[in-house]
Amino acid sequence: LMASSPATDNDRRKILIVRARLDFSSLFPAGPAIKRIREIAAEFEPGVIVRITGAKAMSHEELKTVSSGMGFAGLAALIMVSLVLLFGLRSVRLALTIIVTLIVGLVWTAAYAAAVVGDLNLISVAFAVLYIGLGVDYAIHFSLRYRELLSIGRGSLAALRETSGDVGVSLVLCAVTTGIGFLTFVPTDFDGVSELGIISAGGMFISLAASLTLLPALIRLVGPREVAPRTEKFAALLKQPFGFNKAMVAACIVGVGAAAVAWHVRFDHNPVNLRDAKTESVATYLDLVAGSDAPPWTLSVLTTSDRATPTRAALDAVNEVAGTVSLATYIPRDQADKLAIIDDLSLTLGTALTEVPADTRSPADAARLKQAIRAYLATTASDAGLWQTLDDTLKRAEARLSEDTGELLAAQLQQAWLGHFERQLADLRLAMQADEVSMSDLPAALRTRWVSADGRWRVQVKPAENLHDNDALARFVGAVHAVVPEATGTPEVNLGASTVVTAAFQQALITALVIVAALLWWLTRRLDDTLFVLLPLILAGLITIAAMVAIGIPFNFANVICLPLLLGIGVDNGVHMVHRARAAPPAAGQSILQTSTARGVVLSALTTVCGFGNLAYSSHPGTASMGQVLTLGLALSVVCTLVLLPALLSRSSK
Repeated sequence: LMASSPATDNDRRKILIVRARLDFSSLFPAGPAIKRIREIAAEFEPGVIVRITGAKAMSHEELKTVSSGMGFAGLAALIMVSLVLLFGLRSVRLALTIIVTLIVGLVWTAAYAAAVVGDLNLISVAFAVLYIGLGVDYAIHFSLRYRELLSIGRGSLAALRETSGDVGVSLVLCAVTTGIGFLTFVPTDFDGVSELGIISAGGMFISLAASLTLLPALIRLVGPREVAPRTEKFAALLKQPFGFNKAMVAACIVGVGAAAVAWHVRFDHNPVNLRDAKTESVATYLDLVAGSDAPPWTLSVLTTSDRATPTRAALDAVNEVAGTVSLATYIPRDQADKLAIIDDLSLTLGTALTEVPADTRSPADAARLKQAIRAYLATTASDAGLWQTLDDTLKRAEARLSEDTGELLAAQLQQAWLGHFERQLADLRLAMQADEVSMSDLPAALRTRWVSADGRWRVQVKPAENLHDNDALARFVGAVHAVVPEATGTPEVNLGASTVVTAAFQQALITALVIVAALLWWLTRRLDDTLFVLLPLILAGLITIAAMVAIGIPFNFANVICLPLLLGIGVDNGVHMVHRARAAPPAAGQSILQTSTARGVVLSALTTVCGFGNLAYSSHPGTASMGQVLTLGLALSVVCTLVLLPALLSRSSK
């Protein structure tokens, strides 16, 4: 009745800042504190809603989301990989030997991770899904070559020996190139990415060792001894689809177009977007941001006391700045005029605020309550809406009044309508005692937030736009830095971190490209073979970034690791095919696409997509974006390799 406007959600909210005691011996350090808060909240009366947010709550729920999602993704990846193996190998025995080898290698890799790294984090926990998708590749190529040799009449032992000689070199080279892709993560300053690189690189060599030792032993023990020759249903389709000239012209046109589109790729600076918006902590945070006039992200400037006012004035003139705050903000303006008004009010009200009639402090009986309400209604007859509301309320109350319940109901109604009255009078009495405020009158706890021990003043700069928009964030930081270059805070940190991360992974990508190219040339001693392997990958990389722009997937702090990784993974396809073309070329009249090597490339791609594809459906947006980019990039690298590489090989001499 006394408010000038209806109460909003912000009016009804109370924010408690809780300093949680973390248990770092647990996988979820904030878990006990959050559990205790919920136990306390459960004791509140009905209608009181308690929502938990903050950095620790977000990290807690993010860890739960990622850990549960990774477990499901790992199991789903193993099941899907098993189905692909059964379909591609057409042999239950071969598929079982690969699955056993894969599981044993995964256990070995987990033991290696425990020994070398010790703890897993939100990013390095992805090693299991990555291993399942990638570690199976070496076993696939080994098994398909073994099956191919059996189909042309080789005995089991002879086929195993010949397979090791045929594919062993390419498998070792692929393990090295993929390991390089992962090891480029190690020099980065982000522990999660660095540890993922260490674990996954080691996992690739563990997978190689298992594929060259355990797998042949299992095949010899339970694998097939003979298979029927394979009949190709798509023989015409698998012949070389394009000549050299057509393939190069098409590659140039597509590459230039993709590069033009890829130029517009953007980076999402907001780490909140990497968290699941459905979790309580993130949903509460976003709700508070949407309904609050106080932005959660601001910049801060440290200056001297005599420079604080000019600095604020300069920043207030910037269009991207909504306002500034310093310790001086808490000193009321025009105090003399305001104090004069308060004195006049105090004189006018006299003793009305200090002498409250006794009958207003005691509960009213039912009869007096009805009489008071009717008297009030008579004075508010001009407000038809209010009159009707109160009259309806009184009629409902009268229907419930009796000798047994009348006094209790009267007390409840008085408390509901007038319970706040004495508190408001007390607040008003206190306001009438206002005096002039100076810096020395401000609480010490407030001063320490705005003035350092050595006398430096903090000026807080508020943005005029919602900084959850990446372009608005960049404009705000740029505009403030143009006035005060040393300004810092969450917006500047996020923007600076994205710049550092982008530069780090650009360096990692270039480093990986140079090392892989040098390694390929050193092992093959042929410049043309090195270019043949790399050109399809470069084309696939450009198309991948262009596709991200087209479908609206920006780079972020999670999926930015994908490009160096795709280089290390994608190069394996070209290595296998070039090595097969040189070491065991297809028969006359046969295309390399009709060999077991090409089938191995396709089958390996399918199993890897099964692993990465499960990440794409994670409820954790950061993990999902990483899975999406990896799946997209891998599929494009396989297509570019199978289409472009045979045409390139047709032009080169043996």
